[in-house]
Amino acid sequence: MPRTPATPELAFLLLRLAENIVFPVTGFLGDGEPHADSFTLDEVGCILLSALRDWTRDSPTTAVLGIARSIIRFVENVIPDPDDH
Repeated sequence: MPRTPATPELAFLLLRLAENIVFPVTGFLGDGEPHADSFTLDEVGCILLSALRDWTRDSPTTAVLGIARSIIRFVENVIPDPDDH
């Protein structure tokens, strides 16, 4: 079965999804004093989103799979598992 080519619209949709996941996780929280880890995590989130934006702008049809994989890796590796307490 042939694969359907990705559309640029899907890349932009995935980019918006990535932003909605990454910004709340890496942004500063108002419930405490910022510290070195806060600034580092915020900057890592900004770098990730910047790279995904560049990829989406430069090659939206090839970016789809990479953006989806980036979202999955971010969720698996950065967002804590609620069952692990």
